[in-house]
Amino acid sequence: MKKFIAETEIEQTIRSTNGAEVFVYFVKRTTGEPRLMRASTDYAELLKGGEAKYSAKDAGLVVVQDLDKQAIRSIPLDSVVSVTFGKMTFVVNNPEE
Repeated sequence: MKKFIAETEIEQTIRSTNGAEVFVYFVKRTTGEPRLMRASTDYAELLKGGEAKYSAKDAGLVVVQDLDKQAIRSIPLDSVVSVTFGKMTFVVNNPEE
Protein backbone atom coordinates (compact mmCIF):
# COMPACT_ATOMS: atom_id res chain seq x y z
CA MET A 1 0.00 0.00 0.00
CA LYS A 2 1.26 3.49 -0.81
CA LYS A 3 0.61 6.76 1.01
CA PHE A 4 1.86 10.23 0.11
CA ILE A 5 3.36 12.34 2.90
CA ALA A 6 4.82 15.82 3.18
CA GLU A 7 8.56 16.32 3.65
CA THR A 8 7.80 17.62 7.14
CA GLU A 9 6.37 14.19 8.10
CA ILE A 10 9.44 12.10 7.19
CA GLU A 11 11.22 12.16 10.54
CA GLN A 12 8.03 11.41 12.47
CA THR A 13 7.23 8.55 10.08
CA ILE A 14 10.68 6.98 10.58
CA ARG A 15 10.60 7.47 14.36
CA SER A 16 7.08 6.01 14.63
CA THR A 17 8.47 2.59 13.67
CA ASN A 18 9.91 2.30 17.22
CA GLY A 19 13.17 0.67 16.15
CA ALA A 20 11.69 -1.75 13.63
CA GLU A 21 13.34 -2.31 10.25
CA VAL A 22 12.58 0.36 7.64
CA PHE A 23 13.84 0.93 4.12
CA VAL A 24 14.70 4.54 3.33
CA TYR A 25 15.26 5.53 -0.29
CA PHE A 26 17.11 8.85 -0.55
CA VAL A 27 19.71 10.76 -2.56
CA LYS A 28 23.15 11.14 -0.97
CA ARG A 29 24.17 14.77 -0.48
CA THR A 30 27.84 14.16 -1.21
CA THR A 31 27.56 12.33 -4.52
CA GLY A 32 23.97 12.75 -5.69
CA GLU A 33 23.68 8.96 -5.89
CA PRO A 34 20.40 7.27 -4.98
CA ARG A 35 20.65 4.95 -1.98
CA LEU A 36 18.34 2.41 -0.39
CA MET A 37 19.23 1.91 3.27
CA ARG A 38 17.88 -0.83 5.54
CA ALA A 39 17.70 1.09 8.80
CA SER A 40 16.42 1.25 12.36
CA THR A 41 16.07 4.01 14.94
CA ASP A 42 17.32 1.56 17.58
CA TYR A 43 21.03 2.43 17.65
CA ALA A 44 21.78 2.95 21.36
CA GLU A 45 24.12 -0.07 21.54
CA LEU A 46 26.35 1.48 18.86
CA LEU A 47 26.92 4.77 20.69
CA LYS A 48 30.53 5.23 21.79
CA GLY A 49 29.86 8.03 24.29
CA GLY A 50 30.12 11.78 24.23
CA GLU A 51 27.85 14.38 22.76
CA ALA A 52 27.33 14.90 19.05
CA LYS A 53 29.20 17.92 17.71
CA TYR A 54 26.09 19.09 15.87
CA SER A 55 22.33 19.01 16.18
CA ALA A 56 20.94 16.50 13.68
CA LYS A 57 17.55 18.21 13.85
CA ASP A 58 19.05 21.65 13.12
CA ALA A 59 21.03 20.14 10.23
CA GLY A 60 17.90 18.54 8.74
CA LEU A 61 19.06 15.00 9.42
CA VAL A 62 17.55 11.89 10.97
CA VAL A 63 19.96 9.56 12.76
CA VAL A 64 19.52 5.83 12.20
CA GLN A 65 21.41 2.55 12.39
CA ASP A 66 22.41 1.17 8.99
CA LEU A 67 21.47 -2.48 9.58
CA ASP A 68 23.70 -3.78 6.80
CA LYS A 69 26.84 -1.94 7.96
CA GLN A 70 26.04 -1.99 11.70
CA ALA A 71 26.91 1.71 11.91
CA ILE A 72 25.18 4.94 12.81
CA ARG A 73 24.28 7.05 9.79
CA SER A 74 22.54 10.38 9.20
CA ILE A 75 20.00 10.73 6.42
CA PRO A 76 19.21 14.18 5.01
CA LEU A 77 15.47 14.68 5.37
CA ASP A 78 15.24 16.92 2.30
CA SER A 79 16.50 14.15 0.02
CA VAL A 80 14.25 11.28 1.16
CA VAL A 81 12.15 9.89 -1.69
CA SER A 82 10.31 7.15 0.21
CA VAL A 83 10.15 5.18 3.44
CA THR A 84 8.90 1.58 3.52
CA PHE A 85 7.79 -0.02 6.76
CA GLY A 86 6.06 -3.39 6.72
CA LYS A 87 3.66 -3.40 3.78
CA MET A 88 3.29 0.39 3.69
CA THR A 89 5.38 2.71 1.50
CA PHE A 90 5.33 6.41 2.32
CA VAL A 91 6.22 8.48 -0.74
CA VAL A 92 7.33 12.06 -0.19
CA ASN A 93 5.18 14.59 -1.99
CA ASN A 94 7.50 17.04 -3.68
CA PRO A 95 5.73 20.41 -3.95
CA GLU A 96 8.01 21.38 -6.84
CA GLU A 97 6.64 18.59 -9.07
